[in-house]
Amino acid sequence: IEPGDIVVMHHNITRLSYDMQGDVAKSNYYLGDGLYRVPPEEICMYKEPEGKWSALTPHCFVKPIKKEQEEASGLITPEGYDSYKNQVKNTGTVAFCAEGLDFKGGDTIIFSEDSEYEFEIDGEVYYKMLEKDILAKVI
Repeated sequence: IEPGDIVVMHHNITRLSYDMQGDVAKSNYYLGDGLYRVPPEEICMYKEPEGKWSALTPHCFVKPIKKEQEEASGLITPEGYDSYKNQVKNTGTVAFCAEGLDFKGGDTIIFSEDSEYEFEIDGEVYYKMLEKDILAKVI
């Protein structure tokens, strides 16, 4: 990561909370003037000035599969399979994955329940998850 790169970090870095008196309190990472200290382990992806996104170990960013894409992709889900926001549940396509992991961009994967955090990146929805939360690769 170099100066000028855009980073995707854990949401608690900028989270507001309330103190014992009910007043809004900034996170412990707030330095002032809109600046935050972000520990390296809380950064999961960065964008280089030329526009390339790179995930950091052990993170993967997965593009959800829309219900209408299900048939075209060859996925078959059980009758009555629940979906969220018209997306196939716990299934997606790897978009950005840290180098050295067992998955790469374009792999269709199945991930564990409640393992994803939704992010909007460049106007698209992605799920951030850890490699350990990916259960299988669809072949």
